[in-house]
Amino acid sequence: GWFMGSKVRGIGNKIQLNMKPLTGKEFRILGYSRSPYGVDFLPSLPHSMKLRFNFLFFKLLIKVRFGIHPVKEDRMKITLRTFLWKTCAPVVGITALGIGLGFGIFGCSKADDPEAITLSELKYPSGLALLDLGNGSMQLTWIGLNNEKDFDGFNIYGMKGAAADFGLTEGKSLQLLDDKGEPVEATKTILNKFNYDPDKGLEAAGTAVDAEKKFSYYPIHTKSGEDRLLPTCKPTGSECKATTKENLGKSVGDLATIAPEGPVSYTVSGLKPGSSYCFIVFASKDEGKSVSQTSSEARCIVPKYSVTATGIDAVKNGDTRALDLAALRAACAGGTCGTVALVKQKVSGTETTADCGATTDQAVCFEYFGTEAYLTAGKNTAVQDLGYYLNGFSDVTLPKVPALIDWSADLQNKDGFSISGQSIVLQKSRVYVIATSESTAAGDPATFYYHWLYISEKTNNGSDEANFGIELRISNMLDAR
Repeated sequence: GWFMGSKVRGIGNKIQLNMKPLTGKEFRILGYSRSPYGVDFLPSLPHSMKLRFNFLFFKLLIKVRFGIHPVKEDRMKITLRTFLWKTCAPVVGITALGIGLGFGIFGCSKADDPEAITLSELKYPSGLALLDLGNGSMQLTWIGLNNEKDFDGFNIYGMKGAAADFGLTEGKSLQLLDDKGEPVEATKTILNKFNYDPDKGLEAAGTAVDAEKKFSYYPIHTKSGEDRLLPTCKPTGSECKATTKENLGKSVGDLATIAPEGPVSYTVSGLKPGSSYCFIVFASKDEGKSVSQTSSEARCIVPKYSVTATGIDAVKNGDTRALDLAALRAACAGGTCGTVALVKQKVSGTETTADCGATTDQAVCFEYFGTEAYLTAGKNTAVQDLGYYLNGFSDVTLPKVPALIDWSADLQNKDGFSISGQSIVLQKSRVYVIATSESTAAGDPATFYYHWLYISEKTNNGSDEANFGIELRISNMLDAR
């Protein structure tokens, strides 16, 4: 049975093994140090005895199992693993009883079947947030509290698909082991859908793997020849950089900079705007061979196109400038959305706010009336002020956009949007949501593209004109917020 006393360490520890009178030629000792080890001894032994082991620095948890007699494996929360002789390098073990030499193996976890270890050995990342950098680039940010001596980075799982496609719940962590230390089958099923193949990237999962293994699913990584460079990244300060051939195998003990105790970020590129992607993060030891039992929260996002523009003006009693978002979205999808074209609506002095809402489909108008500049919603369009964000789209605290469900005639309806022909004040360093609909049938619009507008600059030229610099995130997926 298990040795249930205090930690076993050092030289000359005595462990009492209580076994039923069984016959057989094999018993197995499973050891656990900073990463799991396994040792097999082959000689026959009496049914009950005291053993003295000399395993240097290893701390051991002991279990005996006869090869020809199945013994139920009582597991602890710390996962211990056994391996076949063929998978790992042989070593020599010597018992103090002098019965003879036994040949065995150190259980060597592999990157294609990593070991899950508990919080006491490796803290897990938390607070994962996804920041859309535009045009297929995404920044993942999380909190790392890893000062473990042999911590060496993070394994990041990412793949194209929505939360429902993977069986994920956004904002919820994954557990690799249940309370008995057994692999959670639901988590294995999820991770199989994230299995990373460098030749396919995040667009499709790699070939399904052996279901008999525990967690044999590769995270995001690069290759050097036939070598897989794991973990995904190693933090240098607050930035987690992809593992390279030069720093492969380096841990916090080797590189003083690998010691995240705060925000950590990692950038993913090559994503397709208009497609959904999901991500989860685990802490890592030993080149990805051991990972935290718990992941970060699961997060999903639909990347948007990025567009910037300067010199946009709004003039009192002047020409209204309209931004056609439908045309801009189509241009971006075709790979040519580098500039913003503002269309003059009508001759100076003849345009009204109501006209913009009635005639300018899927667009917003920049107008100046009274003593302020305004953003007016066009036909099949609604706008909402999300608030002040000094860092614009780089602010990880930007909230998820509320859905526009109730299209009403109120200036501020219950979903927080102002609809066609209605206006909201334009101010510097504020983020606005613009919802546009392709609905042409009778009745209110029901499905929307949710675009983002940030006012990076605003200059008032007297009391009847304002100039703006803007940044846009253009959505290419309906109802993706």
